[in-house]
Amino acid sequence: MTEAAAPWSIGFIIRSLGVGGAERQLCALAGGLARRGHPVVVYTYYGDGPLIQELRSTGVPVVVLDKRGRWDLLRPLSALWRDLRRRRPRILHGYLPDGNLLS
Repeated sequence: MTEAAAPWSIGFIIRSLGVGGAERQLCALAGGLARRGHPVVVYTYYGDGPLIQELRSTGVPVVVLDKRGRWDLLRPLSALWRDLRRRRPRILHGYLPDGNLLS
């Protein structure tokens, strides 16, 4: 990255950070982008995934939207919207069907 080029901020949305291929791919990508100087944030519906600590250890913030069930939609969407307005990522990328729908 040249000095003139500012790093792009990037947000990722995923249902959870359980152990799986897409989840591992997201951790590797987010951590690598953060090491290259990009501000990165990961949004997840649920806070019980085993990869959350792994991701946080790389310096990537994980925002848990605290979804509490199938029909709990407005509260997590509101939390997502508030944080997106605060951080203003230039790129918002979804993982898997739920994340793709929201992004």
